[in-house]
Amino acid sequence: MDCKDFIAMISEYETGELSADLRREAQQHLAQCPGCGTELRRFWETMALCRDSMDASLSAKEALSMVSSVSRVLLESHEPVFGPILTISDLSRYLRTSVDVIEDYLHEIPCFELGGQLLFRKEKVDEWIAKREDSFAFHLLRSQVERESHDTASDRAEQKPRTLYA
Repeated sequence: MDCKDFIAMISEYETGELSADLRREAQQHLAQCPGCGTELRRFWETMALCRDSMDASLSAKEALSMVSSVSRVLLESHEPVFGPILTISDLSRYLRTSVDVIEDYLHEIPCFELGGQLLFRKEKVDEWIAKREDSFAFHLLRSQVERESHDTASDRAEQKPRTLYA
């Protein structure tokens, strides 16, 4: 289960409407995802605010629907908080790219397999990114120096020799 899945079913989780398997998945996700724990607390706070301010004519189902809508809006603005170990879908969200792109770079990105699933240490991924940034910056700087060196050489070749007398 990922963050989007959890948030999509947060109201069902709270009301006990999830199957035992989905509830277990949600609890496992909550244990690993501080961001969704924060979202669950926001959900509770929103429920409390709605309960405190709601019109008595609003049914419980309508109130729950309203809270679910608010939670979805919060999810859209929610930046996920990633734990130390990422799944491939977590990594794609962390790097803001598709799973396909991640798969294209699996030969470079440090990862390990556990239980048939590819996992990534966030710390190692961050180190990999830093190396790529350093390498990119070096190549960018080198090409800039080469261009400037080439431009300077071209300028010198185009200059007319100076003479003392005009």
